[in-house]
Formats: sequence, structure tokens, C-alpha cells
Amino acid sequence: MCCHSESGGIQKLYRFDQLRRNEKAWPILDIKFIFLMLSPMARIFLQNEKLGWPFRVIREASFVLLPGSRRRLVSPCAKILFVLEGNCRLVLDDSGIDRELQPGDIFIAPFPTGHSYVSDSPDREERLYTFGIYLQKSALWNRKSRGALDREVHRLLRKLLVAPRLLESGQDREIRQLLHDLREELEFPKFESTLRLHALSLSLLILVARALDGNAGKERPAPRTALYVLNEVQEFIAKSIHVDLTLEDIAHHVNLSAEHLARVFRRERGETVMDYVRGRKVDEAKTHLMNSNLSIQSVAGRVGFEDTRRFSRIFRKFTGDTPLEYRRRHAGSRS
Repeated sequence: MCCHSESGGIQKLYRFDQLRRNEKAWPILDIKFIFLMLSPMARIFLQNEKLGWPFRVIREASFVLLPGSRRRLVSPCAKILFVLEGNCRLVLDDSGIDRELQPGDIFIAPFPTGHSYVSDSPDREERLYTFGIYLQKSALWNRKSRGALDREVHRLLRKLLVAPRLLESGQDREIRQLLHDLREELEFPKFESTLRLHALSLSLLILVARALDGNAGKERPAPRTALYVLNEVQEFIAKSIHVDLTLEDIAHHVNLSAEHLARVFRRERGETVMDYVRGRKVDEAKTHLMNSNLSIQSVAGRVGFEDTRRFSRIFRKFTGDTPLEYRRRHAGSRS
């Protein structure tokens, strides 16, 4: 498998033999697929390629489009792509589809589907974060030896992959929850993780098929933009200022993986999530120090610190004063 370290370096090369198995007729397409995955402009964050039929690989990844650039792809297998963050223009060969991809969209691409990602910005990079389900080519072969359950899956896939389609704002609450569970299981695998990933992925395909049929309910929530996520995070932190929050706590609240939330937050605000949390706790502590006679230990407890020494160390880092020095300096400011 191909995965990237935090610095972006490749830790293990992709298994070329698996990619080429039963696909001798399409070697050039496989090479293009490999090249995309190893490209410095593309990055894989979470991945599993051991789920078995009908899945080839599931992965969370991102790629960058340079200003004004166009990247054309022909995937070596069918895929269902869920847009998590970012946007760019999607152009499909010979289909007339030319639309802006937004968070919340679902792109269904049968094999082979030629398509291009286009950046319309003249001066800034476009970055797209996606979760993709890639299917084996044999998923659409009608084998008589399959059991009843496999035949039902085969029927589902044939219905899904009849043509390239874009479900705009197609990720309803159920689909978002399944995506969250999938990404959490990929990041923190537990007992029989592969079996659960297979079941979750299949459930996700069923929900997409229902959405295509119009049976997923009338709700089609607006795409969750980065600004929307930031507002959710800030509101949650403000309400939980008395709790010793972790990055995982906050990520779970907004249905994102911890790594994905950390990327989005830092990109948009220029600081880490936990630095923001500590800054808000220090601001709240200042109010208590100036306007009450609470002990330093009590103030620390009210902003989620059990360890007074740790509280004092962080407070001094943000203000230049210890909590006691800050209280003495601002004693005249009490109302």
C-alpha cells in the first residue's frame, strides 16, 4: 500500500502486483493511477486495500491543483467519491457535466470514466479533500457461481454505476455518520476491523443508491464549509471551557477525524486547535482573576485544569505573567 508520513514522504510503495491482477488489458491506466497516488501533489491520509470483493481500496486523500491548472484522470476502476473539504470544477468527458465540486457532493464514476479537475483561480491553489470507495472491475461481472448475497451486491453496483453522476449536497445525516464511522475505524482499527470496514462501506453504497432513487428522505443539508466547521468548533469550545478537552473530543463533536480537523483549523486560522483552546481558557481565567477572590486552584478548575502548575505554566506562556502576578497587576480593574 502507499501511505505518506506527516512530512509527506512515502513510507511504503504501492503493491503493483495487486493493482495489475486481472487487469492486463489496462496497464497504461494502472500506471496513471499509480502516478497520481505517488504524486507530490496528492496525499493519502487513511487507507485500507484488504476488504476483499467488491472493494479494491477505500481511502481518505487530498490533492492540490495549481492556479489555473487542469488535471485529467482515467481511474483504473469504478469509484464513488465523497467531497469532504475544498472545491474545484469537475468536467466529465462526453457527458456534458461541468460543475463546481463542493463539500457534501458525491461523485459516482463508472469504469472507465475520463474526467478533469479544474482550478479557475488565477492566483491560488485549490485543495480537495475526499473519501473514496474504489471497486474491483470484477464487481460488475455476472458470475453464476456467486451466492445469493453476492448477487444482490452485484445488482446494487450495476444500478449505482449505470452512468457518471454527481449528487450535489448528497451527503445527508446518515451518510455523514457512516463516513465518520469509516474514517474513525480506519484511523483507530479495533478487533475485526476489516470486517466492520467492509460492512460500513457496503452500507454507504446502499445509502447512495437510495439517494439516487429519492428514497433517502427530503433532507439535503447544505454543504459544511470550513467556516461552518470552525463556527461549530468555537461554539463547542466556548460551552466546554470547564472541561479538559482533547483534540479527539472536539473532532468527534463535529464528525471529523482528528487529523482532518487539525488540518482544516490550522489552514483557516493559522493556529492549532489546542492552542486556540488554551487561549480561550486563559481568557476565561483572566476574568475570574480580575473579578473574583477565587484561589488560583479554583480558577484553574473552572477552566478545566486539574493540575495548578500546568495551568500556571500555560497562563504565563500566553500572558507573560503567572496567575498571581496577573491578579496583582490588575487588582485596580475589579468591578
